[in-house]
Amino acid sequence: MPLRRLRSRLFHRSHRDADLDAEIQFHLSEEADERAAAGLTADQARLAAKRDFGNTTLVREATREVHGWGSAERLIQDVRYALRITRRHPGFSAVAVLTLALGIGANTAIFSLVNGILLRPLPYPDSERLVSVTGTYPKGAFVEMRATSGTMRVAAYAEGHELNLAGLDEPIRLTGTLISAELLSVLGARPELGRTFQPGEDIAGRDGYAILSHAVWDRTFARDAAIVGRSITLDGMRREIVGVMPADFRFPSVKTQVWIPLHADPRSPATYWAGDFMPVVARLNPGVTLEQARADVRRFQAHVPSSRGQCRRAGTPP
Repeated sequence: MPLRRLRSRLFHRSHRDADLDAEIQFHLSEEADERAAAGLTADQARLAAKRDFGNTTLVREATREVHGWGSAERLIQDVRYALRITRRHPGFSAVAVLTLALGIGANTAIFSLVNGILLRPLPYPDSERLVSVTGTYPKGAFVEMRATSGTMRVAAYAEGHELNLAGLDEPIRLTGTLISAELLSVLGARPELGRTFQPGEDIAGRDGYAILSHAVWDRTFARDAAIVGRSITLDGMRREIVGVMPADFRFPSVKTQVWIPLHADPRSPATYWAGDFMPVVARLNPGVTLEQARADVRRFQAHVPSSRGQCRRAGTPP
């Protein structure tokens, strides 16, 4: 990129950022208005709009990456820093090359077996077939991975969502985990009551369901044996309870009190491609080796362009 052009793009960054902020606020306002028209209060509508829109910082960064704003700035900063360091410390170059080589080598190990770290303490059948995909992925990338993988059944989850349970004597704050429809079946986990989510029940418009933890069923609903099929209100949305998990099921952590579907909506690019970045777990298909699964993921990563922000690597395999 010519230097003159690069400087021009950076000069206009503040104007583009202002336009982007205005666009984000416009979408939030539109989403809130739609929810208010559906019967939510103004405060509930604003909160629901923000939750469904996703992390605005990630949206800004993803948009800037698409248009090349962030990469141009980082390029200049990295070059300047590298030149200063190499001038002052010539030996640093050898260390940098070695570190780069180690990093590339680590990232070629796309898969890591996690049964000994995370899954073995839990009663999952054939846990040696369970693997974890290195990195975290937005909903859109996960949905494409699920549709194209021929070596494994993949599932994803996003924990740490705070949800208001209304309709009782007093509202209750629950910690929820969003999960893909097949997560529990991929793990091999069975509910104590009812059923798990079925294929397609994590798609927007078909995801009005919830699964309770044993603790919430016990403490909040007094172990009501007829709880399956009952509707509850979570963050202003009516959801049908389809199951209750056993007391010893605590995935992904003991903090989870309710599981709800992912709400994958390709009509909302902000949340589909720049919302929750989620861990992905999978169960290898019969006869599939770990190397075959690794090759499958490499093909997937080549198919999904990184410029759209679908993949963000985090961590390294054990």
